[in-house]
Amino acid sequence: MSHSWELPVYHVGFDKHVETLTRSQQTFPFLVHEWLLNRQHAVVLVAGGPGSGKTFTVTSCLDRISVPQLRMAPTARVAQRIGGQTIHSALRLGWKPGSVLHTLEKELQHKTDEAACLEKSAKLLETFDCLQQPDIIVVDEIGMVSFWLAHWIIQYFFRRPKPILFVAMGDPNQLRPVKTINNVFGVSLDIPIKSIDLKESKRFSPEYESIIQQLRFYVDTQMTKRVYLPTFVAHFPLWSILIQPFYKNVPEHWPI
Repeated sequence: MSHSWELPVYHVGFDKHVETLTRSQQTFPFLVHEWLLNRQHAVVLVAGGPGSGKTFTVTSCLDRISVPQLRMAPTARVAQRIGGQTIHSALRLGWKPGSVLHTLEKELQHKTDEAACLEKSAKLLETFDCLQQPDIIVVDEIGMVSFWLAHWIIQYFFRRPKPILFVAMGDPNQLRPVKTINNVFGVSLDIPIKSIDLKESKRFSPEYESIIQQLRFYVDTQMTKRVYLPTFVAHFPLWSILIQPFYKNVPEHWPI
């Protein structure tokens, strides 16, 4: 892709960096460029499987742009990886028993009515307290965040007069959050979202990528039917080799 990266916020060499990205990864810096030229509240969701470079694409580009940023993640380990803070720390959000968030997580954990969850959790807006004034907000591993929490985080920052670019990264096939049934990949938040689906894998060769996709399909369509280990091994013999050392520690009454 040919482009002129001439805005003063770009660091020297930004154009060269973009050229090193895969074709689908390059979509992200182009969307950021459009936003810098026409700033308004916007949400970008960068999705992809393991090895597709979600975190690398976003952070490596934003590291080379001089605009105020806030980077968050649901866990301390992921937050450290992106040079940010946990969501709870950045928003000064209480999480102890008796707090608003803790109470909501218990009440909504098994609820399936999305509208009711959003209505019930609206009180979170009064508990957020972010002292920073970012132009761009990044949330990594958004799939680990309850959809209603993600919704109100976005609404909290969009209430500010300054236009915000909200960037979230995650794997649509990741296990759902422990505290709720759905994440942003499974519901509609009634917020315009620009999605980027990273196709190329930077971590796995094509033959392994094919196996991974088969495994994902199998887990999504079969494992929910209580199909146990012998059936799984029959489809993927390599699996038995990988877990053989653990067989001796499994109680006999386990249904494997």
